[in-house]
Amino acid sequence: MFRKTSLLPLFLLFTVSFISCVPEEFNKDNYNFDVLWEPSYNGPIAFGNFTFKDILDSMLDSAELEQNIEIGEDTTNLYYVAYSDHIKSIRADEWIDLPDQNFSDVYFYRPPVTIPASELGNTGEIIYTKKVEKFDFVTEHNERIDSIFLTSGNLVTNTISTLHHTGWLIIYSDQIKINNEFYRDSIVISDASGNFSDSKITPLDGSALRLDNQSDPDTTFLEIIFELYLIHSGNDINAGEEVNVDMNFKDMIFKSAYGYFGDYDTLLIDNERFEFDLFEYKFEGNVYFGDPRINLIVDNSLGLPIGVNLFGLTAFSQKTGIETDIAFEPGVNPFLVNAPDLSQIGQSVVTEISVNKTNSNIEDVTNTTLSYIDYSARAITNPSGLPTQDNFVIDSSRASVDFEVVLPMDLRAEDFELEDTVDFDLSGIPEENDTIKIDTFQIRMATTNSMPVEINMQVVFVDELYDVIDSLFSGGEENVIKQPEVNDNGDVTSAGENEIFVDFTDRVYRMRDTRHAMVRLTFETAEQGQKMVKFYSYSELSFKLGSKIKISIKQ
Repeated sequence: MFRKTSLLPLFLLFTVSFISCVPEEFNKDNYNFDVLWEPSYNGPIAFGNFTFKDILDSMLDSAELEQNIEIGEDTTNLYYVAYSDHIKSIRADEWIDLPDQNFSDVYFYRPPVTIPASELGNTGEIIYTKKVEKFDFVTEHNERIDSIFLTSGNLVTNTISTLHHTGWLIIYSDQIKINNEFYRDSIVISDASGNFSDSKITPLDGSALRLDNQSDPDTTFLEIIFELYLIHSGNDINAGEEVNVDMNFKDMIFKSAYGYFGDYDTLLIDNERFEFDLFEYKFEGNVYFGDPRINLIVDNSLGLPIGVNLFGLTAFSQKTGIETDIAFEPGVNPFLVNAPDLSQIGQSVVTEISVNKTNSNIEDVTNTTLSYIDYSARAITNPSGLPTQDNFVIDSSRASVDFEVVLPMDLRAEDFELEDTVDFDLSGIPEENDTIKIDTFQIRMATTNSMPVEINMQVVFVDELYDVIDSLFSGGEENVIKQPEVNDNGDVTSAGENEIFVDFTDRVYRMRDTRHAMVRLTFETAEQGQKMVKFYSYSELSFKLGSKIKISIKQ
């Protein structure tokens, strides 16, 4: 930001030029006088400019931060600081479960009294029985699923027969497809001793289930048909004898599913803390923000709407010790997250949830210097509770949640102090002797300020061990940078200009040991820090530093 020019080379150059042009009649051998030359020299030492972003960048470079921070400007060129942090990603296959299904106690016969063999027909004939079962597909969150495409799973079929007859059992369904074929299975009852049992595992990898949720508005069915063919052995069917079938759909992992996925309620964020480290760096005093916003950015490829319920939001200021709850206007929380529809499968929809001064008391919360915000959040599927909605999920679907705090630089500041140390080597100042005398040495500073702040400034000069040598202003910080005019909207209407001269003639002898300058700036916005002002990218403080030195050269 600063460009420094040593006075000594300029002085020597001017001296050499002067001596080289002296006529012979002015040589000291011809004349006897004490003072040959008393030149005055005016020239720039350093110049530059800075904006409010320079202050923010300096803070950002030096602070140890846990979050990502962006310093940017909006469409009006107003600066903002945005803190952001990734909170959580929820995959559909981690969130939505397909519980095991147990379709049990499908039985044939089990008569209360014995059926004589004569009533069953002739020995060797086929005895045919059929059952159509509509099994309730049980869910845990009021889902009403239309169809499921499985990546993996198993169908375990257990069959027992206590009948003293052989035969076979056919099981099939046009609501189950395995390898693009409708499910059909055959179990041979090969033992007529009354002790037959069979257990069979059918892999469901790549299978599909089409469920019936239209027959009964309160139930989802899976229809399976059972046909029993008995070969009459000539034996009776005794009381309580039966053929019994249990079917278990186990460990089902979906690839995709369609229908209505009910009311899952999941904890997204559990008492997280978001710290404002940037504004804890190297300043004393308070900063108050006029339009703060807390945003949740949800990138949702789940084909179902989500409600995000924020709770436990509390802001705390270590400077004031004040803790304040963030409260919402009625009907705002939970916030609704949009979802892709059936025409957008595989795509995602982004929703930005904003907590701002129109829907909460956050403006009151940030009326003090923030140290941190504690917060928690839950996610609720289908918050409207309408089961007619068409939902879908695929195994790669997810909802990704990012947390962001945006602080537009629409603020007021009281005693905002910044310190920095820069190299400032004055070892080149010439020593006074019988030939050279420094008559006057002044520093000139001219400033043009279009930032809406009043700045008090002090510069302390230190040696290489950081021991204090001197300061720019003997009475402490001074208001040497004029504040611009600011309108009621906090915008600058006229820049402030000022020019000062500081005399160092009687202090030059001790300034030669200066190696560093410790700069302290204290900022206040308009009306002693009580007026909200805005910092734009085109607002800046420009300055020029110059010197005026008068030196006597003696013969």
